[in-house]
Amino acid sequence: MSGGTKPAPFLQEFPLAQYAICLLNISSRLTIAQAGQLISTLIAVLCVLVWFRYAWSLSLSSVDRILVGSFIFFVPGFLRDGLTAVPDASVFLINLTGAYLIVSGRRGRRDGFVTLGAILLGFAVLIKGPTLLPAAVIGFALLREGRWRSAACLCAASIPGLAWAALAHSVNKAALPVNEMARFGALREWWWNPGLYDQLWWYRNLSFTIYDTLGLFGIVACVWIVFSVPRRALASFEFVLMVGPAIAMFAAFNFHSATHPYYSLEWLPFTMVGAVELAMKIPKRENSRFYYAFITSSMICLAILTVAERQMGLVERKIARNADAVQPLFHRSTHAPQTDPRDELERAALRGLKNRVSFVAYIGTPGAEIAFSELGMRGWVVVMPAVDPDLNPKMRHIPASVLREAEWRRISVNWFREHLNRGMGAVLIETAGTPNTPEVVQWAETAGLHDVPEDTPGYILLLKN
Repeated sequence: MSGGTKPAPFLQEFPLAQYAICLLNISSRLTIAQAGQLISTLIAVLCVLVWFRYAWSLSLSSVDRILVGSFIFFVPGFLRDGLTAVPDASVFLINLTGAYLIVSGRRGRRDGFVTLGAILLGFAVLIKGPTLLPAAVIGFALLREGRWRSAACLCAASIPGLAWAALAHSVNKAALPVNEMARFGALREWWWNPGLYDQLWWYRNLSFTIYDTLGLFGIVACVWIVFSVPRRALASFEFVLMVGPAIAMFAAFNFHSATHPYYSLEWLPFTMVGAVELAMKIPKRENSRFYYAFITSSMICLAILTVAERQMGLVERKIARNADAVQPLFHRSTHAPQTDPRDELERAALRGLKNRVSFVAYIGTPGAEIAFSELGMRGWVVVMPAVDPDLNPKMRHIPASVLREAEWRRISVNWFREHLNRGMGAVLIETAGTPNTPEVVQWAETAGLHDVPEDTPGYILLLKN
């Protein structure tokens, strides 16, 4: 967070969904949270409708079309992140629609559909900058087929996204002194770290990401398709569509691809559409009835297994990197939700400052960002790790240049003075979450803050003199 007398905004993706949420909040009685959930649900529903429309366009029987349409409900990556309020969910919808139009236009020899789909892929770059890579892969595939017009339209449609990224880069320079995310984003290693390619951690986490995105059902289906199609089909547009965007994202954004699961939404729609299109190229067998029955029953069994393992956590929770890497599809609890006493104390301490000062600096353990948002407060949240990340084995994969830019490493007398100049009126220090509390308090007092002996259990409150 940033603000005060010296503006320092941090600009990220073009806030298309945020504008929709804001408009819905203004024009209705919905809160921001309710409007956000409604927009996220609407985007997910539109994704399902587009996928079913694509399935219905295939040259298959009605039963097979329904079967293909139901596949989207067995893709863990979509079920996990498709309903989240992140730009990647919007990108999933746009790229899925674009991929559907392109393959439908190629199949029916309707160049207008291909061009419209290419325009949508270029437009997605405005919503999420890294989507430029999958769009570029599809653009090169279109060029290889001689579709110059469609490729040119894709390039032209991506210009607003590139312009927005250039604007964000220039604006974010002002946020470097007070925003650690701006500093992270300015580092090459935060996006692409060549040092990860010789680390077993990267290959393991990337494997988990692919598994948690496609599930056992998706992985088996993709492998079966690759080994069932003729060898010449592996050089086709459909094969490039299935694997090209994913490989491009893994190679160019290797750190985020292995650590941010929602990044899979950028390549997942291409893999889904490409896999189905490639499966249409599988030659028919002599004993087609037996083969059809075998494949159908196998897919049904795999789909049931996917639901079962996600519901019960039979596989993914056992082998994944984190215990909660993949949540069950449906969760019914008979117990009342437990309230964390620390969260209650945190909100009570912040609530007491809401109408007293404009900007608050919170120093302690993670989670205060949610309290700031719910209370409508502004300021800075500095997370102080209980253990130095340099000594934490779980943090060894993060580049040293990124660790050096963490905000907590900058806490000093000058840090407090800088933020006082930016309008900071109070500092709230969590005693249990700040390893060197006395030293931090001394820096704050030296900068011009004084300790206030108020009844804030677990916290030290300092106000501007």
